[in-house]
Amino acid sequence: LWKENKNDIGEDRYQEFYKYLAEDYQNPLLYHHFSVDAPLSIQSILFCPGENLEQRGLGKLEGGVRIYSRRVMIREKSDELLPPWLRFLRGVVDSDEIPLNISRETMQDSALMRKLGRIITGRFLSYLDDLSRKDPDLYLEFYRKFGIFLKEGLASDAEHQEKLLKLLRFETSGKEAGQFVSLDEYLESAGEDAGEIYYLSGSGREALEKSPYLEVFRQKEREVLFSYDGLDDYVLSMAGNYRGKRFVSAENAELAVDKATAVLNDPELEELTQWMKDSLGEQVSEVKISDRLVESPALVKNPLGMTSNLERWFTLMEDREAVVAPRILEINPSHPLMEKLYRHKQVNPERALLAAQQIFDQAMLSAGLPVDIRKLVERMNRLLEETLDIQETAQ
Repeated sequence: LWKENKNDIGEDRYQEFYKYLAEDYQNPLLYHHFSVDAPLSIQSILFCPGENLEQRGLGKLEGGVRIYSRRVMIREKSDELLPPWLRFLRGVVDSDEIPLNISRETMQDSALMRKLGRIITGRFLSYLDDLSRKDPDLYLEFYRKFGIFLKEGLASDAEHQEKLLKLLRFETSGKEAGQFVSLDEYLESAGEDAGEIYYLSGSGREALEKSPYLEVFRQKEREVLFSYDGLDDYVLSMAGNYRGKRFVSAENAELAVDKATAVLNDPELEELTQWMKDSLGEQVSEVKISDRLVESPALVKNPLGMTSNLERWFTLMEDREAVVAPRILEINPSHPLMEKLYRHKQVNPERALLAAQQIFDQAMLSAGLPVDIRKLVERMNRLLEETLDIQETAQ
């Protein structure tokens, strides 16, 4: 079949051929039939299955591409030809360049096989790029099911980094839920002045839209990529940049909001930040005045620049309990809560300490970081009780 002209092959023949090759009862999600004469002679059909079986918890897939030389099968299942992150593909590769008597050991070390693999990988990625423009709905279906493999490629295959980055898709702060954009589309929307590509990671869209890290971007009408997968943080930080634009987490962005009136003067703010650092102890490495908050009283930042989502992802990957390092706490100098906290630390230090701890824990929760929920609830109940006592006394 792979030797025939693809214009003469009906859809039903491709589907039946896939089912025979993959021993699958479902039709393939998509396929790519191509032939090249230079630099090597290659005829190939690559199929993408209808479902990602790894995602369904059925174990790691094995390479499923058959290798032929002049229609003679050399290997039934090859994991030497394509990179491991394309292990979901099924199909055939036929090349006149492969010797009929090649052995498994020779295949593993063969420069010819590596060259074949690079050509076929490049052709398949180019096919996906074309598909994303010609049939974006089909591409998004592929991306939802098999995008994890592209991200694995980004984390392990520097040779194809540019093409893989081009294939990533994200929701953004500027688009409705369910709408995805490419990095090229993001940069086009951001304009020529965009010096960086901003992204924000979290458990879901609703949480990200309410995140304090998004406030400065909302005020400045700057679009942010939304990521719900810790692996995104890893591959974007590994890639470093795209088309000369650096990837920057919104948690570490150096943007500043338009200045609002501070509720305290500079000496009072300096006194408050020092008191909060002393009060929170080892939980914080620094307490500073924030220039990127509009509505929230505070946010936390990892001193090493690691995103909160990536930190959680590493914790899950290493199967260990979360150990949260001391944070930088940034407080909003324009938030009325800061003025009340400053006054309370003088007249009721014990209640002020409860409030400071509550502000810190809420900032941790907003970042998706673990806190002691039992202590948080106990503290909240105590603060509510004292508030109600004050109201009764006033009445």
